[in-house]
Amino acid sequence: MISLCKISIWGSMAKEKINEVIKWLDLKKLEKELEYLEKEKKSELGNLKISITKKEIEAIPDHPDKINSTYAIKLINMIDEPLLKQTIEEMYYKVFPHPRDAALTDLDIKS
Repeated sequence: MISLCKISIWGSMAKEKINEVIKWLDLKKLEKELEYLEKEKKSELGNLKISITKKEIEAIPDHPDKINSTYAIKLINMIDEPLLKQTIEEMYYKVFPHPRDAALTDLDIKS
């Protein structure tokens, strides 16, 4: 039988790992936005958005460097809570579109 203390420790560790992945996904999303904005900067408003996005990236404490997309998707697949899992999966696929979705987007562009 697992003691409540062990369950609490595992729960805390899982929460910490999930929060790290969420923070990493937020960082990746902002980096992609910044990349897009820097390509498209055509106005003063564009430059303002770039500086705001850079500040948002700097505001993320403890940039989670040890996380990559493989680690993130493996951790997401281990989440048992359906709503939490779905929400984080949506975050993940906004940053890293599913290959099938990317292929459909390419077809739409070519059409």
